[in-house]
Amino acid sequence: GGAGGGGAGAGQSSTDAVAGTANTGGGGGGAGGPGTPCTSGAGGSGIVVARTSSPGIALTVSGPSCNSISYTGSDYIATFKASGCLSVIDEAAIPGVGFDYLVLAGGSGGGRNNSGGGGAGGHRTSFPGGTKLFLQPGPNAVTIGAGGSATSDQTVPGGDGVDSSIGSITSSGGGGGVSAAKPGDDSGNAGGSGGGGSSGSPGGAGNVFATTPAQGNPGATGFPGANSSGGGGGGAGSTGV
Repeated sequence: GGAGGGGAGAGQSSTDAVAGTANTGGGGGGAGGPGTPCTSGAGGSGIVVARTSSPGIALTVSGPSCNSISYTGSDYIATFKASGCLSVIDEAAIPGVGFDYLVLAGGSGGGRNNSGGGGAGGHRTSFPGGTKLFLQPGPNAVTIGAGGSATSDQTVPGGDGVDSSIGSITSSGGGGGVSAAKPGDDSGNAGGSGGGGSSGSPGGAGNVFATTPAQGNPGATGFPGANSSGGGGGGAGSTGV
């Protein structure tokens, strides 16, 4: 599944914004108006899934207990919710083992004060029918990107998400949602998907380290005027709103 961007902050609500869900790469929501002591939402962490049906292959995973191996029919499926290592045990002397993959980076945090929502983490996958990732026998490092930090300071944007990777595949962390009083620039940050902009300012660019297909989409421009609001963060499936 794809990662979703965070919603924009608007109005005078004093309610804290919603965080992106862990291991989805979702962006955090933006927080409300200038007179409210509220905090934006942090981004959700990423995830890596790798699947192979090559005969004569066995897999093991290292890291925290949330990392796991499952076996369905002829498929080995390795799921990483935290950084670790995927070891490929090659009993058939295959020089490179092909894997289908899903790699989601960490989503970013939203901003504060009529602010932009956080951009989703970059989304890269071989499903359906894309080019497989080839891993060599032995240990292969897997990195799971953390979600970007929240903010309660209207001069500080939400933190950018962190990249996730396995082998040659890297997904870029989401771009932070802007806070309205950020000095010099009310635009959202660029990333796998871009963070939303503040009142009348553009969202950050998506797919910042260009891949084909694209990892994500731009954040939305904030709505200007007396009833201004931020723009939503971009997601894997569409530009922010």
